[in-house]
Order: sequence, then C-alpha cells, then structure tokens
Amino acid sequence: MNKILSMHRLGLLFKKDWAENWKFYLLAIPVIIILISLFFYITDDIKREINNGLSYVGPQMKNFQFGHEMKYLTGLIFLSVVAAILRFNSLSHKSKSIDFLLLPATATEKMIINWVWVFPIFFTVYSILYWVMDHAFITAYISMAKEAGVAVTEVNKIVFVDLKTVWEHPSEFSCYPIFTSIFLLGPLLFRKYAVVITIILAATGAYTYMDLLNSMQHSLIPESVKQGFSYTLPGGIRPDYLLLMFVIPALFWIITWMRIKERQV
Repeated sequence: MNKILSMHRLGLLFKKDWAENWKFYLLAIPVIIILISLFFYITDDIKREINNGLSYVGPQMKNFQFGHEMKYLTGLIFLSVVAAILRFNSLSHKSKSIDFLLLPATATEKMIINWVWVFPIFFTVYSILYWVMDHAFITAYISMAKEAGVAVTEVNKIVFVDLKTVWEHPSEFSCYPIFTSIFLLGPLLFRKYAVVITIILAATGAYTYMDLLNSMQHSLIPESVKQGFSYTLPGGIRPDYLLLMFVIPALFWIITWMRIKERQV
C-alpha cells in the first residue's frame, strides 16, 4: 500500500462490510430494543415507587435521578463491549483472521472502520433507541402515577433521561470508552480464550483502579495535594477527566492499530 489512508479504499471497506453484515446490523436494532425494555422492566424503580404509594422527597430524588442515567450508562457499556468483541473476535479463527489480514487495505483503514462501527455509530444508535424506549416507559409511568392519584408535584418529578447528567459524571462515563477499547484490543493480543482473558484483565484493572481511588481518599496525603489533581483548564476541563475520557482510550486505539499492522506484515 502506497498510502496510509485512502478515502476511496475506506469507502470500499465500508461498502464491503455493509454488504456482508447488513442483516446482522438490522437485526441488532430490535435486539437492543428488547434488551433495553427488559432492563427497564427488571430494574426500574419508578413503577415500584408508584405501586408502593411512595413519593420522591428531598435528596432521594437527586440520587434517583443519577441512578436513572446510570441505567443508560450500564446498558451502553455492556452492549458496546459486546459489539467490540464481535468486531475482532473472528480473528481467533484462522481462516477469518487470514481473510481480514489479507484485505487490500492499510492497518489504519482497518482500524478506522472497526472504530467507527463500535464507537460513533453504535453510540448514536444505542442513545437514540434508549431515548425512544425511555420516553415510552416514562410516559406510561406518568399516566400510571396520575391514575393512582399521586400528587402533581410528585408526578412532575418523574422525568425523562438526561444525557447531560451522564457527562457531568465523567469518572463513571469514562468506563464506556475505556472498557470498549480494551475489548476491541483483546482479540488482537490473545489468540486463544481472548474474551475470557480480557474479561479477567479488565476486572482486575477496574478493581485496582477503584482500590487506588479509595486508598487516596483515606490516605494521609495532604488535602492541598489532592486538590491539585482536580484543578481545571481553560473552559472548565479537568485534566483527570481528560485523561480518563480521551488519553487512556486513545492509547488502547494506538496499540490496536499497531497490532493490526504487525499481524498483516
């Protein structure tokens, strides 16, 4: 290949991928809708609150609000990890691995097409589907609350998902790009039992990170030093959030690109 990136080749890659997998992609939409519905039905606390005749008061409402958005984030992380596994897991099969590596495209182009499907496309589709299902469920719950005679002030507290709230908690939201990037890389690092090994490593890393945060909170480190980690850049951007949201995932993307390049040489 005489170019690192050719838009013409990249366009052909997308057409080839769509031609081979369009049925799978379209089938994934109702599957995601069903999973979101099941998630709402099993875990949602709003219906339980209405059935119990309870009302949201004071700080409980604030906690519930964040919990509502956490359901969105939990589903996003789980399903995006599944999408990442499916993208490269075929490389564990020798014949499919050879077909992928022999594609007339550069490592950059192969990385881009898989990155685009797993991140912006999946994120957009999932967010739209979740918003639609959230709107349907919350509208039904509001009607249910009114029929149950719940006070108007309490009914108004049953609100739709607010993705801005998710962005206001980047330490939690960063789990999405980090874990998805790890599972996108896993099949390229391990030839056998890639998913199992990646799950073990990701769980170990997550536990170590949480333990480190807990240790810092209860350590004897002066408060002035701790606050140094939370200063803001121009525009209100915190460096630690920038690290979690972009820098760490970008490192995994670079390693993924390098592994593709190594294997197709």
